[in-house]
Amino acid sequence: MRLLAVDDDSVILELLEVFLSSIGYDDVEYVTSGAEALKTIENARTPFDCILLDIQMPGMTGIELIPQVRSIDDYLFTPIIMLTAMLDRNWIAEAFVAGAWDYVSKPFELYELETRLHAAELRLSETRRFYARPDQAPAQLEIPAKRQIALKRPRKFEAVSQSGLILEDAFENCLLRIRDEVGSDLRVLMIEVDGFNNRLCSLSERKRARYPAEMAKQLGRALSSTQAIVTYRGGGQFMALSFTFDSSDVENMDALVQKAARRTDNKIFGPQDGVTACRTAFARASDVPCGSDPLRIIHVAQERLRLS
Repeated sequence: MRLLAVDDDSVILELLEVFLSSIGYDDVEYVTSGAEALKTIENARTPFDCILLDIQMPGMTGIELIPQVRSIDDYLFTPIIMLTAMLDRNWIAEAFVAGAWDYVSKPFELYELETRLHAAELRLSETRRFYARPDQAPAQLEIPAKRQIALKRPRKFEAVSQSGLILEDAFENCLLRIRDEVGSDLRVLMIEVDGFNNRLCSLSERKRARYPAEMAKQLGRALSSTQAIVTYRGGGQFMALSFTFDSSDVENMDALVQKAARRTDNKIFGPQDGVTACRTAFARASDVPCGSDPLRIIHVAQERLRLS
């Protein structure tokens, strides 16, 4: 796997060089600024497979750099792993909304970094296979939709906020990292579009990709007041995570979701086609037993949605 490491701290870069070489990553470029990273990416004969990126750098921060990297065609799905001491949940949220794929806190455990790199390698392999042969993907109709969602990420730093739309695997990483920092305050909202497959099949091939991406975008807009991070899970299911969701305010949350569905219907089906119904379910990080996999919060929300 071909890596690019970006950090203004020469000590960190030296540590990375020794460590990465020791675990078999020898094709690595090391740069000390965002501007140098962009120049290196533009001049590279072969695209980098993964980027290790510090957030807090002079001149151009890592979060400022990410949208510029994502605007390059070859880097739409490239794993970007943040290496940073900035542990504030707002920084974490902004990094993921900008287009980060994962996050490792400094001072980092080298084993932890190795694990993330192996995960990035697996993700890269699967992405390449599915996009080269979408007929072999587990859910081939979802491939163009996920590309559409990736294209809706912020194209400029000024558009980055603490809420927005991200891809599903980055969503799970974001949930894990924020869960580590904020604990039981984290909440997940699961959303399912009723009759999604039937409505999807009634559309032209071009609109099939646009439909879930447009729904995800409208959910992000409708839930922006709650600082929600939204993703498309596939099969008509969407997820949002936030610190301000209140399960006691279910009626208001349902209204926001239906507002997003109504806007999506108007754009995709036209105003005369009726309103798509959606179901929702909440889960809190505190619903997951202490010491268990934090991602169980997703399964709790899914089960509650199934029983609703």
